[in-house]
Amino acid sequence: MNEGERQPRVLLVDSDDLLVSLLKERLEFDGILVEICADGARALSDVQRFVPDLIVMDLMLPSRSGLEILFDLRNDPNFRRLPVIVLTHLHGREINKQAKSLEIVEFMNKTDHTLAQMVENIESHAKVRV
Repeated sequence: MNEGERQPRVLLVDSDDLLVSLLKERLEFDGILVEICADGARALSDVQRFVPDLIVMDLMLPSRSGLEILFDLRNDPNFRRLPVIVLTHLHGREINKQAKSLEIVEFMNKTDHTLAQMVENIESHAKVRV
């Protein structure tokens, strides 16, 4: 990172402890500041507190679904344009269509991507914003 540049900030909203710890370790190694939120009910307050450049979010979360959180983000003028990557185990055209209608930047299925691919996609979207 060059002098004067700030670290990209990524909020991982997912309750898969192993996956988020692996992603956090890899992203931080590459100079990205990462926060983790494992509960859908806390996600919006964590977004407001941390103000990420990118959110990576599962759709299946405790308390509130990722789609509910996306809907709230898109209705908040401060976060309407905040990029979101959906990273989930859910399959199907309808769920993909719903997420894309809420202006996500990418829909990744956890079973179709390696950890390295996930990291590469997250980094490319996070670094665009800084």
